[in-house]
Amino acid sequence: MKIELSLDQSQTLKGVTIILIMLHHFAQVFNSINMLPSSLKVFLGCGVIGCAMFFFLSSYGIEKTKKYTRGGYFRNRFTAVLVPFFVANICYMVFSFINGARYDMHEVYLRVTGLKQIIPVGWFLYCLMVLYLSMYISVRWNLDKYMCTFIGGLLFSIFYPAPACSFLAFVIGIYVADRASVFGKCSDIIVCPLLLMIFIGAMLQFFINNFAINSPVRLIGLQLTIIAFPILMVWKPVVSFLEWLRVFKWIGGQSMGLYLLHSMVLTVIFRYREIFGIWYLLIIYTAVTLVISFIFNILTGRLVNETKKILA
Repeated sequence: MKIELSLDQSQTLKGVTIILIMLHHFAQVFNSINMLPSSLKVFLGCGVIGCAMFFFLSSYGIEKTKKYTRGGYFRNRFTAVLVPFFVANICYMVFSFINGARYDMHEVYLRVTGLKQIIPVGWFLYCLMVLYLSMYISVRWNLDKYMCTFIGGLLFSIFYPAPACSFLAFVIGIYVADRASVFGKCSDIIVCPLLLMIFIGAMLQFFINNFAINSPVRLIGLQLTIIAFPILMVWKPVVSFLEWLRVFKWIGGQSMGLYLLHSMVLTVIFRYREIFGIWYLLIIYTAVTLVISFIFNILTGRLVNETKKILA
């Protein structure tokens, strides 16, 4: 089972997964008012899977290149996440003010710095930073990186038990990068159908249990999906097919802005639910988020570069 991702292939997979996450949140919102057509209900289960894929790609890239052996690597990683995060927090604060929310200066400080969550889907970046910190600790003090990242993710999941369980994919990404040659010797005839069976079975459990958070069967299905889906997605034939759809590579390059801003756009789009049909709303939601994210990424990209120069 050939597993070897290039930067372009990784960007392509990021494009696929961010679209899954956006569709998941769109489906969640409109399903809550019974406005979601049956054809879109499949995306109700794609949010955690998409986040798991992002965790997998992040740790796979870190471990495969081993750039963390260079000085300042994790400082640059944190900068690349925190600068867009702070800018997005400011955007959400302005958005809240426009919509009538009022905060005192202490509350503004907490929300802009991220000490108090304002971005609805901000948990992912909090978890990612905890995992980066865990990996930094393992490198800095020569500790077991699997144990450090697992413990870091596990501690975080105490506060976000349902979505944050996808942190396991971060640990899996390290494992796959370390043992790519072992996976290369595995037979496609055995491994890929097995992963596909695990993934399909887990998703069936996931849907049958109607997303009940306290259902042990659902959580087992979720964990199996988190294990099977990333490995299945980076299987060479799958990546080659997705790479052919070049638009996903471009979308993958906008993934930070798309993740941070899509909830804000969705809030606005939701107000027009009685004017436009569900498919028009989906198209508008996707198009507007892509445009705003493109501009956001250009601006924050410059800020990130300047910040790195200052900290260097």
